[in-house]
Amino acid sequence: MGSQSRRSVRLVNDADPIVLRALRRADIPVLCLDLDNYNQENADAQHIDRQITDFLEGPVSVNATRS
Repeated sequence: MGSQSRRSVRLVNDADPIVLRALRRADIPVLCLDLDNYNQENADAQHIDRQITDFLEGPVSVNATRS
């Protein structure tokens, strides 16, 4: 790595708003998934997949081209 810092992507669920703000200020892409870690019964897998795909193809790819 040397002197070049790498930006990493965070997948965040129910994170502290202060942490989210700090990550966004640092220009680190953040994906907030509305999931319950204990009960996936009502989770829409296709919707979650679309959110992740959109995130990876959008903010993450844009961020990667800047590094």
